[in-house]
Amino acid sequence: MNTTNGQGLSRRDFLRWSGVTAAALAVAACAPASPAPQAGAGDAGRATAAATTVLRMQVDPKQEQPVVDMFRQNNPNRGL
Repeated sequence: MNTTNGQGLSRRDFLRWSGVTAAALAVAACAPASPAPQAGAGDAGRATAAATTVLRMQVDPKQEQPVVDMFRQNNPNRGL
Protein backbone atom coordinates (compact mmCIF):
# COMPACT_ATOMS: atom_id res chain seq x y z
CA MET A 1 0.00 0.00 0.00
CA ASN A 2 1.32 3.42 -0.88
CA THR A 3 1.14 6.01 1.92
CA THR A 4 2.52 9.09 0.24
CA ASN A 5 2.01 12.56 1.69
CA GLY A 6 0.56 11.20 4.92
CA GLN A 7 -2.57 9.90 3.20
CA GLY A 8 -3.77 6.47 4.27
CA LEU A 9 -4.69 5.16 0.81
CA SER A 10 -4.01 6.63 -2.60
CA ARG A 11 -6.67 6.67 -5.29
CA ARG A 12 -4.65 4.23 -7.37
CA ASP A 13 -4.36 1.77 -4.48
CA PHE A 14 -8.07 2.10 -3.74
CA LEU A 15 -8.94 1.27 -7.34
CA ARG A 16 -6.47 -1.62 -7.36
CA TRP A 17 -7.92 -3.16 -4.19
CA SER A 18 -11.47 -2.56 -5.40
CA GLY A 19 -10.66 -4.47 -8.59
CA VAL A 20 -9.08 -7.34 -6.66
CA THR A 21 -12.12 -7.54 -4.38
CA ALA A 22 -14.56 -7.46 -7.31
CA ALA A 23 -12.62 -10.20 -9.09
CA ALA A 24 -12.57 -12.37 -5.96
CA LEU A 25 -16.33 -11.95 -5.52
CA ALA A 26 -16.94 -12.83 -9.17
CA VAL A 27 -14.87 -16.01 -8.84
CA ALA A 28 -16.67 -16.95 -5.62
CA ALA A 29 -20.06 -16.41 -7.28
CA CYS A 30 -19.11 -18.82 -10.07
CA ALA A 31 -18.30 -21.65 -7.66
CA PRO A 32 -20.84 -24.48 -7.72
CA ALA A 33 -23.21 -24.69 -4.80
CA SER A 34 -22.73 -27.53 -2.37
CA PRO A 35 -25.16 -30.40 -2.97
CA ALA A 36 -28.10 -30.81 -0.63
CA PRO A 37 -27.69 -33.58 1.93
CA GLN A 38 -29.46 -36.83 1.15
CA ALA A 39 -32.48 -37.57 3.30
CA GLY A 40 -31.88 -40.63 5.45
CA ALA A 41 -34.20 -42.60 7.70
CA GLY A 42 -33.84 -40.08 10.54
CA ASP A 43 -34.38 -37.08 8.27
CA ALA A 44 -37.87 -37.99 7.05
CA GLY A 45 -39.57 -35.14 8.92
CA ARG A 46 -37.09 -32.54 7.74
CA ALA A 47 -37.28 -33.72 4.12
CA THR A 48 -41.06 -33.29 4.11
CA ALA A 49 -40.82 -29.80 5.58
CA ALA A 50 -38.18 -28.80 3.01
CA ALA A 51 -40.41 -30.00 0.16
CA THR A 52 -43.15 -27.48 0.91
CA THR A 53 -43.34 -24.29 -1.11
CA VAL A 54 -45.12 -21.14 0.02
CA LEU A 55 -46.72 -19.21 -2.80
CA ARG A 56 -47.94 -15.71 -2.01
CA MET A 57 -49.73 -13.74 -4.66
CA GLN A 58 -51.70 -10.53 -4.36
CA VAL A 59 -54.18 -11.07 -7.10
CA ASP A 60 -57.72 -12.27 -7.51
CA PRO A 61 -57.98 -15.98 -6.51
CA LYS A 62 -59.42 -16.71 -9.97
CA GLN A 63 -56.17 -15.48 -11.51
CA GLU A 64 -54.07 -17.36 -8.95
CA GLN A 65 -55.63 -20.79 -9.52
CA PRO A 66 -54.07 -21.45 -12.98
CA VAL A 67 -50.62 -20.73 -11.53
CA VAL A 68 -51.25 -23.09 -8.62
CA ASP A 69 -52.52 -25.81 -10.96
CA MET A 70 -49.48 -25.46 -13.23
CA PHE A 71 -47.13 -25.63 -10.25
CA ARG A 72 -48.79 -28.77 -8.94
CA GLN A 73 -48.69 -30.37 -12.40
CA ASN A 74 -44.96 -29.61 -12.83
CA ASN A 75 -44.06 -30.50 -9.19
CA PRO A 76 -46.26 -33.40 -8.10
CA ASN A 77 -44.00 -34.32 -5.15
CA ARG A 78 -43.98 -30.87 -3.56
CA GLY A 79 -46.53 -29.44 -1.20
CA LEU A 80 -47.96 -26.00 -1.77
